[in-house]
Amino acid sequence: MVYTIENGKIKIKNFDSSADQQELVKIYDNRLPDLSFLTLKGSLQNKTSTVFDPAQEPGIILSVQTVLRNNKYEFESANNISVNYSPLMESIQLMVANVPFAHRYASSGSVNRLDVYIPADKVKTLIPQSILSQVYRKQVVNLSTATNKFLSSLNEFLNMLTKELGKRESESLNTYFENFMQCITL
Repeated sequence: MVYTIENGKIKIKNFDSSADQQELVKIYDNRLPDLSFLTLKGSLQNKTSTVFDPAQEPGIILSVQTVLRNNKYEFESANNISVNYSPLMESIQLMVANVPFAHRYASSGSVNRLDVYIPADKVKTLIPQSILSQVYRKQVVNLSTATNKFLSSLNEFLNMLTKELGKRESESLNTYFENFMQCITL
């Protein structure tokens, strides 16, 4: 799957999907003002790659994920590559939207991932300046998974946020997301 940002929203490119893939991948564009969400949630049967084509529009991509029963996960960007073989993998990353990157998953396992596009004009209100300056300098920053202080696990956070995204008129999505953003640390 290849995705990018067009007109301030996450857009999947050339995605001919089966019903199973449509259950795994969803986009939520109008749940919070100016933000766009992409979720990947489900079991992986084959090697799976998600590739981000750099956007012309400035902004930041927040990627939060857990991978259960992991046998190999790989992240690659223009200046960063990492591989993880642990059975449970958690990550929180911030990437500038004009840099390509890819997430690659080996077969088997279960992924619960949320990517959020935050446009440049909204970034300063959501991300602490100390972290933001590092993101602009390094292009990709890995955040502490201990960030999630108000829930018992990162997977629980993702499950609750995905549930709220699924509601057309969620009353708590904005507060919940902003609380999470205020907790992020390096």
